[in-house]
Amino acid sequence: RSAHDHRANGFRAIALAFRHPSAVVVQLVLLLVVTSMAASLYLLPVALALIALWAVAMPAAEIERLGVVAAFRRSRQLTRGRRWRAVLLSALLVWIGFALPDIAGGLLLLVTGWPFWATNLAAIVVAAILVPFSAIGLTLQFYDFRQEWARGASAADVDRKSTRLNSSH
Repeated sequence: RSAHDHRANGFRAIALAFRHPSAVVVQLVLLLVVTSMAASLYLLPVALALIALWAVAMPAAEIERLGVVAAFRRSRQLTRGRRWRAVLLSALLVWIGFALPDIAGGLLLLVTGWPFWATNLAAIVVAAILVPFSAIGLTLQFYDFRQEWARGASAADVDRKSTRLNSSH
């Protein structure tokens, strides 16, 4: 098997989480801190500011194998200059993954009159489709920010080198 031939299954995912728990810890911090702040109208601006800073902390922790603090630092680094895009896209993706299934279940309950268990089951099916979509979107945002950051870093290196060359003449 090649190094890129990974078979995904639940047991493998749990084993990976135990071997490298920082991504799980980052996700729990995001969930507890940002969600509890977002639940309060007064703290919503603070929650949005934290989302802007920490938008790609979880993918950074997992993909770059960073510790918890390093993942939050890396997210701040990658979102610099991209914070509005980070907060808007992250909020949209989280809303799609976590609010739309509940809205779908509520609408089914109102429109169809189905019992609670049936509308909850439908909401779970919608969530099973949309939550991975949200996670993939957040991961793609990380790769996009990382690529833009690398381009910006290499452009800064070129500028520094050309400045040194021009000043030596």
